[in-house]
Amino acid sequence: MKAKFSISDLLKDSKVALQRFGIPIGFATLGAGIAMAIFKDNSNMSPQNESLLLVLGMGISMFIAIRLYIENNKRPLIFNVGLHALAIAFLVFVYFQILEAKMFGIGNEVLITFRFAIMCHLMVAFLPFIGKNKNIAFWHYNRLLFTRILLTGIFIVTIYAGLAAALGALNALFGVKIEAKIYFYLWTILFGPVSVTFFTAGIPKDLVGLEDHSEYSNVQRIFVQFVLIPLVLLYLVILYSYFGKILIQTQLPKGYLTYLVNGMLALGIFAYLLGYPYQFISRNKLIQLYTKYFFYLVVVVVAVQFGAIIIRINRYGFTEERYMVLMTAVWVLSLIVYFLLFRKKQLLFIPFTMFIAVAISTVGPLSAFNVSKLSQINRIEKLLRETKMFDGKKIVPYSKDFTKINLETKSNASEFVSELKYMVEKYDITGAEPWIKIKSKKDIMIDINKNLGEQRFSDRYEIQQIQNDSLNGIFKRLNLEDENDVYNPETVAADRYISFPINEIKLTFAFTQLLEASSVSNDAEINATDEDFNRRFKFQIDNKGIVTILKSNKTYRFSIVAVQNIIRNNSNDFNDMRPTILSCQDPKVKVVLVLKSVTVNVKNEITSIEGIWLE
Repeated sequence: MKAKFSISDLLKDSKVALQRFGIPIGFATLGAGIAMAIFKDNSNMSPQNESLLLVLGMGISMFIAIRLYIENNKRPLIFNVGLHALAIAFLVFVYFQILEAKMFGIGNEVLITFRFAIMCHLMVAFLPFIGKNKNIAFWHYNRLLFTRILLTGIFIVTIYAGLAAALGALNALFGVKIEAKIYFYLWTILFGPVSVTFFTAGIPKDLVGLEDHSEYSNVQRIFVQFVLIPLVLLYLVILYSYFGKILIQTQLPKGYLTYLVNGMLALGIFAYLLGYPYQFISRNKLIQLYTKYFFYLVVVVVAVQFGAIIIRINRYGFTEERYMVLMTAVWVLSLIVYFLLFRKKQLLFIPFTMFIAVAISTVGPLSAFNVSKLSQINRIEKLLRETKMFDGKKIVPYSKDFTKINLETKSNASEFVSELKYMVEKYDITGAEPWIKIKSKKDIMIDINKNLGEQRFSDRYEIQQIQNDSLNGIFKRLNLEDENDVYNPETVAADRYISFPINEIKLTFAFTQLLEASSVSNDAEINATDEDFNRRFKFQIDNKGIVTILKSNKTYRFSIVAVQNIIRNNSNDFNDMRPTILSCQDPKVKVVLVLKSVTVNVKNEITSIEGIWLE
């Protein structure tokens, strides 16, 4: 296609763009006006205005997609009107979803906004080609969108830099006072309606006609063949080498493996799409091999991804982030099945299925929000039963009598406290209704607006403090403590941590937690002198790593080496480990070690273990 750079052609194309894409350009103009009005009044960006600007940005993409769909598909007028009405209704729904997340912090605000934005932008990529088996036209269309975005960015930045420099020159040379808001207005207008007009002016009407377009950029082919594909292959070699390592050492994958896998998959799929038509040119052997075998190469990668995330979900339940990782793995698996088993393949399948996956995870009963909330509610009920606080009919206060409860209940009780706080912050419920309730964020906001009582902080922080105060009262009635008071090493005097160096390995325990029900209180223990502390605790260690602790005529004995092996064999994510039960000389006494953190060196060797000792 011939590029047009003359002023007359640019004005003509802009006029056509206004006629074709009046709604998206109108959205951009409205957004720019709102932004300038806020800046002019020197007012802070309210959640309402921020949500509105985000929705207007999404609306630009959505109505560009709708316009292109209508131009390339003959539909009745009533259908087109209904499509526009449905889009407006969807944007109103998105506005209130984002606003609720911003005002009250219900759900993951960033993920909610990101998923809705992805849905709207993906529509531009595939909607005009729904029902059309035109791979080459689809490829040229999306390549055109990609290059047009880059060109628009260069166009806007260059114009702004030039005009801003000119304004600065007027100020410096002629003393013309240019207010800061002028620069902001200039950037807002260029970034808003001007950029949308310029971008849409380069989109042709006849998209299906691109199927006969046979020109391919040699620069793009070089970029795919000598940059993208080698990078993807390098990441695959690294990942497969790591998989071999964990298989030999029988270890679980590290937690951050998910980010590496997702990054590699994104880069690999992008390279597949960008290089798709070059596989039909005989001289591009590397691209031909890559497009033929890429989905075979990622089968093992996706299988490991599935295994790692399922282990995390089984152990700790769903969160929105874990749900998205699982949904990503499911989506890539669908691509593998489609491109390996189906003879007729459409590139449209990639963005379309991604849109479906994001839509499922965003709206409806299977959304990330609903699934993770239900999962955490089930987890809370499980913790209640494990701490013997719930008998199926009512919740009873937590018993601190170590002789009457299971040894792991101390850790579970602390986890229960953490879960309640998480549920209130993320979902505005405790997850243990109807037995444990708090006032909702919306009800608290109503009280704040009625000026009931003295407000201490900003609205959102005030809501958090009121709910925290309510939770603290609930914890007190249930005989529970905040986990930070129980497990945070900073709440215990530093000299109460005892280190045992064994072969350059240091094991650290908080011995202030080694208390019986009849012992002195924690406060008294913390304030005790070193002489008092040493008199109550006597311990020794032999050359085999066996620690013997004498306390109150009781003997505790365990092996540091055994603890190290337990840690290494159970998890690489040390901070999330379950309590480790240690054996003692007295068969009637059991001790549990609650791991707080584990430090490893560059050789992946454990250098220190910090934990809390509970009898």
